[in-house]
Amino acid sequence: MSRTSPTLSRRTALTGGLALGTTATASCAPHVVADDADLLRRVDAALSAHAAFTALAKRWGDTVRIPGAVIAEEARLLDLVNDLRLAAMELPARTTAGLQAKARLVLTALDLNADGTIRPDQDDFEAWSLCRDLIGGAA
Repeated sequence: MSRTSPTLSRRTALTGGLALGTTATASCAPHVVADDADLLRRVDAALSAHAAFTALAKRWGDTVRIPGAVIAEEARLLDLVNDLRLAAMELPARTTAGLQAKARLVLTALDLNADGTIRPDQDDFEAWSLCRDLIGGAA
């Protein structure tokens, strides 16, 4: 029994995308990555926690009777991912690297297909498309 991350609503994604767009214009000027150092550290921590959650969920995904300790660890990791994601998303991105890091983090909140895509008729397609544009089409 694996749990997935909560999905981002279309309204939240679009509102966030508009906010990213206004920040993007400000961050087109040359900046030093140090401007986003705290943001990048938070995103790295959230992505690491998400990778640990995903690995655990994948390892036990085909098991019918998952041990209680594994279920508890999945829940702990999921809570950690969500807390770290929120801590990162509350900071503004001031550089292209910061925008790209936030886009990678948003992708972890979307309900992606197995191949990492979303069909145009699915919820969150717009957020997925914007994230892919920001990170150059590579997850």
